[in-house]
Amino acid sequence: MFLTQVYYPDPSSTSQLFTPLLEKLTKDGFEVTVLAGKTVERTNLEKNGVKIFQCGFKIDQKKNLFFRFISYASYLIHAFWMLLFTDKNTLVIAVTNPPFNAQIIFLGSLIRKYKYEYIFLDIYPEGLYALGKLKSKFIMGVWRFFNKIAYHKAQNLYCLGRDMINLISKNYQISSNNLVYLPHWSASENNSPIKFSNSKTAKKLNLKDKFVVQYSGNMGIWHDMNTFIRSAKLLEDNKEIVFMFVGDGIKKQGALSLANELDLKNIIWRDFVPIDELSDSLACCHVALISLRNGLEGIAVPCKFYGILESERCVLASVPKDSEIAFAIEEDDIGFRIEPGDQYDLADKIRLLANDRNMLKTMSNNARQSYEKRYCIDLAVKTVSSCIRTN
Repeated sequence: MFLTQVYYPDPSSTSQLFTPLLEKLTKDGFEVTVLAGKTVERTNLEKNGVKIFQCGFKIDQKKNLFFRFISYASYLIHAFWMLLFTDKNTLVIAVTNPPFNAQIIFLGSLIRKYKYEYIFLDIYPEGLYALGKLKSKFIMGVWRFFNKIAYHKAQNLYCLGRDMINLISKNYQISSNNLVYLPHWSASENNSPIKFSNSKTAKKLNLKDKFVVQYSGNMGIWHDMNTFIRSAKLLEDNKEIVFMFVGDGIKKQGALSLANELDLKNIIWRDFVPIDELSDSLACCHVALISLRNGLEGIAVPCKFYGILESERCVLASVPKDSEIAFAIEEDDIGFRIEPGDQYDLADKIRLLANDRNMLKTMSNNARQSYEKRYCIDLAVKTVSSCIRTN
């Protein structure tokens, strides 16, 4: 049984990532049920062998924090009720979406005696504290106390980054034997990447003669969208360079407002695309952007990074130097790391790659090779499957 508030038919990046992973696990011999958040009127769904039961209320949690709280609470209460009827031979796996999933699967295990595992997508409350959203050290301490109880009872804790392993081990005194490095994967994989010249999106938007810099995915609290907007301002005189932002999130409106305030004409805005259009959408660029704000190393790993590598695109990552993304860029020479908030260096690197197409091609080729060697979905399935069977 898999707990995640975001799953099919939700179009967001977390849904697009875990939907194919769980479908592959069913092909590997597992019977999989997902407790997902409510996105459609129907309660019971099934997709490619995965049973989907929708929990909670159908609420647009992106409106404001109150709606997000109601969405989280309704999901957690309903999911916990479902766990009370879970067979003890069922392995329960949850992700950090929403926060407190760890606590409800721990409480359920006390009653139903099932075993469970946990996948860290983001780390709470550390992330909220780092962003200044949580200021009380007392609340921070209590939250971490209950985290520690839940984490120590888990069979395995899957971490998306090496920086995340270091943080979890340090903050919660978790043995390295229970921490599993599970690098992310792309929601869409192709035998060969789509060339920019063959992208239907590029043709539709008449971008064939442009140098496209793209941000694709969630625009959330971990991300600094304004630095990208200000870089676009620095490059507005170069008519060849165009920025494209694909996706949604609570930081999108602020980025839109800043772009309008600066009267920028070199930006294209697009909503999330369906999974079957994702590969073509990612192909509609020469360089792809990643963002992670300072102080968030070990707390989050932007999953959009792996789709970029799969699509054979060079990366410009505005991330802390001790983050998983920074490690990956340095290991395989797949782009440049930019200090978060430095729009000037980002603009310089975009100019460099636009003018040096040989460097761009080399880094792009390295990105694809890195993905095939370290991050493809089959490796993720093998890791999870092996851990489940071992325990």
